[in-house]
Amino acid sequence: MLNPWIVFFIGFLPPAAAAAFVWVKWLHELREKGKERAAREIAENELRLIRRRGSAPFLSPDPTTFNIFYLPQEKPGEIPIIHAGSDRLLCFAREEVARTLPADCGIAFIFQNRGESADKIRLTMDGEQLELIEEPDIDDAHGLVAFGYKYRPELHGKEQFIAVWFQTRGGFEDTHRYRTVHGFRVLDRVDPQ
Repeated sequence: MLNPWIVFFIGFLPPAAAAAFVWVKWLHELREKGKERAAREIAENELRLIRRRGSAPFLSPDPTTFNIFYLPQEKPGEIPIIHAGSDRLLCFAREEVARTLPADCGIAFIFQNRGESADKIRLTMDGEQLELIEEPDIDDAHGLVAFGYKYRPELHGKEQFIAVWFQTRGGFEDTHRYRTVHGFRVLDRVDPQ
């Protein structure tokens, strides 16, 4: 007579092997679906990032050489100017403002937009509104654009962040972040990269 344990294992082995096979197959499919979901999320995030970068302004220091930066008129008949080498103008000719500037002196940072144009744009640095300065249409003007902020001697050389909110002609709205250094000609986009 056969041992009852042998009979038990002979009868139990095929269903157990089938159950184990089904269980292993289910785990494999579950893992594959997880990989597919993760890959899809990565691709969707990358597409979102491409859209954010692609249909947006992209600000950088302007390399244009010039002698004079014209400011908008404040009084009729008066055309205020700043020379390229001025202590308070960050441009191709000056990478750092003079450390001797008084507190709250206005600094102008000449920048260019290498991306899409925007119908509306607003810049803030550490929560404070920055002034957008567009060179008026004068015969020998270069069409330069700058943002202005108040000089703070205690912040000279310290990292700050500029939030650039914009709305494109197509209605797309977003806010990008840039890193700058107070009193220096540094402008790097950090979000999106």
